[in-house]
Amino acid sequence: ASFALLSLSLVGIPPFGGFHSKWQLALAGLDGLSGAAAYIMPAVLLVSALMTAGYLFPPVMQAFFPGEDAPKEPRIREPLALVLPLAVLGVLGFVLGLFGDSVVAAVQSIVSSML
Repeated sequence: ASFALLSLSLVGIPPFGGFHSKWQLALAGLDGLSGAAAYIMPAVLLVSALMTAGYLFPPVMQAFFPGEDAPKEPRIREPLALVLPLAVLGVLGFVLGLFGDSVVAAVQSIVSSML
């Protein structure tokens, strides 16, 4: 499940954290560049998101929907020390996407106080 959540974030699906960063990059490309170059940046981001989905979603689909011909194997219980960091990282990818503007504002205030 953590791999699935983080895959959605890497692709840039809202409301995950990856969407916020791709959105900011697209806006910066549209604002900072002129002419046709301004539209190339969002197009490259879109193509990269589609390519990322192409290699991250097949394992997710295979894990959650293995098909009827998949062998039935007993479920393995992993230790909490292995599962907890993955779960925290998966939840952070979602939460940072929901509150991305607040995080960016906090980081900007920290950086401005350091400079």
